[in-house]
Amino acid sequence: MRSIDLPADVNTDIEVRQITLDLVAPIPADIWHDLDETERARAAAYLFHADRVRFAVTRGALKRLLARHLDQPVLELRIGVGRHGKPYLLDAPQLPFNVSHAGNFCLVAIGRTGHLGVDIELVQMQSVEPGMLEQVLTQSERSMVEAEPTRFFSFWTAKEALLKALGPGMSMPPTSLDIAPGLGGSIRLASAPQGVSARQPRVWPLVAPSGYAAALAWVGAA
Repeated sequence: MRSIDLPADVNTDIEVRQITLDLVAPIPADIWHDLDETERARAAAYLFHADRVRFAVTRGALKRLLARHLDQPVLELRIGVGRHGKPYLLDAPQLPFNVSHAGNFCLVAIGRTGHLGVDIELVQMQSVEPGMLEQVLTQSERSMVEAEPTRFFSFWTAKEALLKALGPGMSMPPTSLDIAPGLGGSIRLASAPQGVSARQPRVWPLVAPSGYAAALAWVGAA
């Protein structure tokens, strides 16, 4: 597990950790020990071993980081899932955190205020199905992607992170958010629905492993 260097204008109370996943090795015993019965059952229910590893190791890393933040034993932490599938701490529902995994990596983001979203994706143009650009990107964004196709994943991770940070906004169409390049390699939100804009959303690209794209988002309380 290693800490990700964040852009200078990210809130100082936010940390993002990257975990490398060994998708063929057994789930480490200490990770398995940190999971509760429900989490172990969920891990065991996955058909493929790689998916069991992704869930178990990501959840174990998350719980260890949350325990450190809260100065609590890992086994006392209880994580629930909200109406839109976003995890939260049952005993500290206001503590913002989020996770994402793709390929051999997962990201865990934890903060103190507002709401967080994080996303990591494999950059594989063959995975971009016909019609996805129209479903995800605005016209101005599509123009930029047509000139540089792999930028699709920068837009996708930024929007996915924002939608996750918004929580109930995950049902919001990605095309309702217009992303544009900012200064110094940052990302800015060119336009968004009024209720979203009022929450002062921010989104940043993250340094990702070769062949991946990643982003972090923060929004204020609703």
